[in-house]
Amino acid sequence: MTGEKHRRPRHIFTNETSKYVPQWLFRKIVREIITHLKYNCNIDADFVSSDWGQWVLAPNTNLCNSRHGGKIHRDTTRVEVGYLTALILLGNRGEEEYGGVTIYGNSQDIRPAVSTFSSNDKHYLNRQITAGVVTEEQVRKTEYNCVVFDSRLLHLSHKHSQYTQRTVFSIQLNEVNPNLPLLVQEEEAILSDEDGYVGRLQVYY
Repeated sequence: MTGEKHRRPRHIFTNETSKYVPQWLFRKIVREIITHLKYNCNIDADFVSSDWGQWVLAPNTNLCNSRHGGKIHRDTTRVEVGYLTALILLGNRGEEEYGGVTIYGNSQDIRPAVSTFSSNDKHYLNRQITAGVVTEEQVRKTEYNCVVFDSRLLHLSHKHSQYTQRTVFSIQLNEVNPNLPLLVQEEEAILSDEDGYVGRLQVYY
């Protein structure tokens, strides 16, 4: 990303278990999330992860003059119940410049076939918010470093303007159900870790 002032505000790439989060640690994280859902949230279902996680990067202000947050989107356009997204927020979450996340409650049925909301879809969503059908809730990033929500819900990343990269580890969970196919991450990027700076992208697009 060096040498370009204006880039996309977010970059996503699949975790490499040989270099970053190894399989044993990934499995331990998933087990911890499932245990918390069962004993603290009364969600007594079996879940499995569809992959080894993804990294979501918001470049620091020195590398990317991001003037906007991410787009309003959902992680799946499937309509069945049973898909969860877990976001683990890393870094100094207490600073105002740390780009947080807003989740739109009750949005699973708001044009469910649309993955990214813009133009008329965004106007329609705003009308649903005004009417009280959909709620907007910012993740309390200072209090919690992990949020789990229905993957069908619309959400967005806020503008990130710290002088350090914002890094989020994302995990897709599927309820163990033969009628629910595993979701697959389609976006890929190749990393260069020559200087030990995890997240410096060598190739994207």
